[in-house]
Amino acid sequence: MRFLFLIIIIACLVSAFVAVFVVPAEDRRALVAVIRDQIPGEWIPVDWLSGDWLPADLLTPVTLDPGGQPMTPAASDAIERIQATSGEAIGDWIYDCPATLTDGRDCTLSQQVSDADGAVAFSWVISIDPMGRFSAKWQVATGIMVNRGIVLDAGTPQPIRLPYAFCVSGYCEASANLAEDFVTTLSTITGATATVQPVEGQALFYVISTRGLADGLRTMRAAAARS
Repeated sequence: MRFLFLIIIIACLVSAFVAVFVVPAEDRRALVAVIRDQIPGEWIPVDWLSGDWLPADLLTPVTLDPGGQPMTPAASDAIERIQATSGEAIGDWIYDCPATLTDGRDCTLSQQVSDADGAVAFSWVISIDPMGRFSAKWQVATGIMVNRGIVLDAGTPQPIRLPYAFCVSGYCEASANLAEDFVTTLSTITGATATVQPVEGQALFYVISTRGLADGLRTMRAAAARS
């Protein structure tokens, strides 16, 4: 009986290996589409299957190293950290903009929260391109429940849930284009929060200061208008 059970497990592992590494991406996406139709629930995109979709309840907030073992900061020197931003301070935000906007470089306005060790734990970067279009990305250090996303409370009638676009070894990132109405709202709010759910313990609330946010957004618009 034990031998039969072992054979079944090995067969499942081999099938999974073939599905991920041997089956062409187009066929794999078709297979995932069939599974998605059969399994109810929230589905979000993840980069480690090249944009395929997985149900949120099948994701696991654990990063594996090439040897297949759970990766922790102490066990690996290759963890990708959230990069600290730099530039001119506008209130509690950091403004960074080249002299001339190009397609390869946008103006940014950012605010970050660091942990007790000084590492960036949360980052919100707002960007504007030469056409005056706003976008944003939010990065959160790993150790979080991936399927919960980020809950952003920033002046909208109801908080916005942002699904993660991808995760790397040290952080997960959500991104979005910002509608003009939302940018206008950001210019008027007096406070904002971002909430994430860690793997263990209570939810984490990142308090986002809006001091300088309206001025920063106006400065970004002016820079885009000059390009």
